[in-house]
Amino acid sequence: GGSSKSKDHGFKLVSSMPFVGIGTTLFLSQFFLDVYGQKAFSGSDSATNKLEDEEVSFDFIVDSDIEREEYSVSVGYTLGSQWALFGGYRAAKTQFNNSDIYREVVAKDALLVANSKYSPSFKQNGFFFGGAYAFPVLKHAVVTFNVAFAILEGKYDSRNTLSIQGVDS
Repeated sequence: GGSSKSKDHGFKLVSSMPFVGIGTTLFLSQFFLDVYGQKAFSGSDSATNKLEDEEVSFDFIVDSDIEREEYSVSVGYTLGSQWALFGGYRAAKTQFNNSDIYREVVAKDALLVANSKYSPSFKQNGFFFGGAYAFPVLKHAVVTFNVAFAILEGKYDSRNTLSIQGVDS
């Protein structure tokens, strides 16, 4: 803000996170029960944000480990051979475990170093309902179109510990 000539390059975390999902659907006449779970293998990345202007220079370095999991259960009813109505519950959680280092040159020969560990997480859960249509394309193959409406509640939580050290030569 203000008239500072600072240039903030920001940072971006990227991680490929393979996952394993398992689910099953049980049918009883026109009724069905579907259960699904998914767990991603831990991902990680690190990035550096440098900020420099005429008065200050600092580096903000983040190392992050990322975890993700989600679960759902739904019940439904088929209408004929192509339509289905369903409703259910879904829950998911994304967790970050971050270690940050903030280094700032505060004078020509002085350095301020702050180390931080924080674990932000985002959880969402709630109910959904919708419908599906199965469009036959071959004798034993269909293309399915699904539409659903969800009422989800999200919760963001973050825990932080901070250590600050000054170094003066």
